[in-house]
Formats: sequence, structure tokens, C-alpha cells
Amino acid sequence: MIRKIFALALVLALTASLAACTATVAAGDQTGTARSGGNTSRSGGDGSANHSGSGAPTGERISEEEAQRIALEHAGLKADQVKGLRVSYDVDDGVPEYEVEFHHDRWEYEYEIHAETGEIRSYDRDD
Repeated sequence: MIRKIFALALVLALTASLAACTATVAAGDQTGTARSGGNTSRSGGDGSANHSGSGAPTGERISEEEAQRIALEHAGLKADQVKGLRVSYDVDDGVPEYEVEFHHDRWEYEYEIHAETGEIRSYDRDD
């Protein structure tokens, strides 16, 4: 009987652990998505695709200008180098975010930036 209880506890602990990992990846925590020319790749877990914000939601939104700055900085561009710059606010699966879009040369950039932490949740660069 004790073996069954121990086995059940172990299975429940592993299930909870896997569920937490899945939720973290789904939320984009420490991972960004980059797409170029239709191919999708993920950045490493080192946060290289993320803005170096505090990472903890504060309940207060960053400004549209800050979201724009984060996206442009990540792309290595300045506002006067891009065309069609657009910033909009949205809540995606309960996560507040800014969608930032712009064009440079033949490239179209699209960013999703967490509206409270300033972290880049995902980004696309398509030609």
C-alpha cells in the first residue's frame, strides 16, 4: 500500500513539473521566436531574444514609445530608418502585449512585447 502511495505521489510530482515547463514555454518565458523567410527558429534559453527587463509583471504598462524603442533596438535600427511603424496594444491569452510592426529595406518586422515587463515575447522578420 505504501508503495502505491509513493508511486502515485511520484507520478503527480512529475506531471506537475511537466505542466509547469509547458506553461513556461507557452508563455514565451525566456524564449523568443524568430522567423525569417518562412523558416522558424527559437532562440536559446539564455534570453537572447528578450529585452533585459525585470521579467516580473508589475501591473503597470510600459509606454507605446518604450515598446517601439525595444523593438527597434533589438532590430538594430532607428525610427528614421524604418517605414510604416505601427504600435498597438492587445491582450493575447491573458497576457498584455504591444504589437510593433515596421519595414526596413525589403524586410518586414513584427514584434510582440510584454506590456508590463518589456520582454520580447516573439519576433518575425520576413522578406
